[in-house]
Amino acid sequence: MRKRKRSDWTSESISHRRAAFCCNRPAYKHNPYFTPSILGRHTVVIPDKLNLFNRRGRESLYIFLRQLAEIPASCKVFIDFSNVSEVKVSAVLVLFAHLEIMLQGQESRRVFWKKPSDGLIDSGLSELGIWALLGESYTPVDGAIRICSVSSEENQSNERKSLRDAIMYAKDSIAFHQDSNLTEDVDDVVFAAISESFTNVWQHAYAEDLGRKYRTLNDMPSVKKWWIALRHINGQLFMAVYDVGVGIPFSTRKKEWYTSLKQDVLEMIGGVSADNQDIVTALEYGNSRYNVQGRGNGLPAMKKFVEINPDGVLRIMSGKGMYIYRSQTNKESSDDLEFSFPGTLVQWNVALTAGGKSDEN
Repeated sequence: MRKRKRSDWTSESISHRRAAFCCNRPAYKHNPYFTPSILGRHTVVIPDKLNLFNRRGRESLYIFLRQLAEIPASCKVFIDFSNVSEVKVSAVLVLFAHLEIMLQGQESRRVFWKKPSDGLIDSGLSELGIWALLGESYTPVDGAIRICSVSSEENQSNERKSLRDAIMYAKDSIAFHQDSNLTEDVDDVVFAAISESFTNVWQHAYAEDLGRKYRTLNDMPSVKKWWIALRHINGQLFMAVYDVGVGIPFSTRKKEWYTSLKQDVLEMIGGVSADNQDIVTALEYGNSRYNVQGRGNGLPAMKKFVEINPDGVLRIMSGKGMYIYRSQTNKESSDDLEFSFPGTLVQWNVALTAGGKSDEN
């Protein structure tokens, strides 16, 4: 047998260390949301159908937001809108909010974009303010209003011009297109509900003691914001409010009264997921965080606004739940989402004319 040399011991020691390193090395995990850099730019493609209210649309938008979040902060971004063939107000609102968060968190980032080939969609996105957000000048259009964002600082300092503009747009649209059968008293209730809904909804969103980081965000907003979109289309008025706060289910479960109130709600509904149960609880009691008179009433006010319209729809998306109420049938329904929704979205839309249909699926 050959006598072992020092070099043999050294070789064996190196081999053992390599084997141990390979055994402890984490396995490679492919990131399906990472987009490669081509000529120094990361390209992300907007889904052809911007629609949150069907499974395919939600999944496509979620994938886009994850791809956007995976792009390194120092890299250029090319956003391709060319294939967009359908847009819904709420999906554009969520897209707008995430783009604004990205741009404000990374001011040095360079963003390029390609507009849709469909001229009507191009003009619709322009009226909602998408191109202005990316860097173009905004030209006001009669009968349209762009998406606005309101921060908690603006709310506290009473600087609410954009919020007042949104409320007046909704009020004027209803006043101009209202059904002649609506009485003046009902009309006043509708206007009051709009104002209450807008001014109260943000009280459900952000809390100092609750922190949450969504995977669809590369940067959490430095300022707590709420985004509002309104659109009057073919006899329908669409209104949506969005935030990237903790969400209704997450917030509700932190309250002391949660267990007892949830039991009451469970007696009324069955076969509904936990997140949808929490949304119903917030609607029934109008108080997902605050137990103070005059606060936390935004969600019930929205439901009343829809109830008063003969053909209205209220949708709330938060956590993994989506709640739907239709005034025409006076029925509530719930749908479980595939992914945890980043924040809370509330959309309520009504038919202002006899020919308008309130549902946008």
